[in-house]
Amino acid sequence: KLKGDMIGVKSAMVTKDYLDRKMAEQRADIISVLKKEDGKVKMLTGILHENGGVTREQKETIFAAPPFAER
Repeated sequence: KLKGDMIGVKSAMVTKDYLDRKMAEQRADIISVLKKEDGKVKMLTGILHENGGVTREQKETIFAAPPFAER
């Protein structure tokens, strides 16, 4: 019975490679969403700058902020 239980546990366990792949997929999904949001923030900042809502220095500060800083 113990041997059968161990076989059941082994078959239900995931491998490190599987977990690494899944974590990499999740990371890629999160980065994709963050980049889309970053693009929207930059677009809004540009519009605000054109309409006098933020100065050039403020715009550059926002664009230089992490996680996707522009230099």
